[in-house]
Amino acid sequence: MQIDKKLLRRLRRGDTLFVQSIDRLGRNYREIIEQWQYLTSEKGVDIVALDMPLLDTRRRDTKKARDNKIYLKKMEDCVQMHLTCIFSESIIAFAKKI
Repeated sequence: MQIDKKLLRRLRRGDTLFVQSIDRLGRNYREIIEQWQYLTSEKGVDIVALDMPLLDTRRRDTKKARDNKIYLKKMEDCVQMHLTCIFSESIIAFAKKI
């Protein structure tokens, strides 16, 4: 599920977007990364993923590094791990049904 277009239009610089999980930002890895970059870099919105506190952009040290390539790489790695975990859990749940 992607973020609602109406919500995206209402977000302003300095707002904080809370999501239960980073997978709410897009349907796949590429969409999540693109949405993250758009929200944090272009719109100036902070993001808090409740299931991944490491990626909370409100923290002082991450605010300084938010546009830094190292921080972006860390975030991409976390997204990849998260999506892999979700996929693995789905496979296990499916296998249990068989």
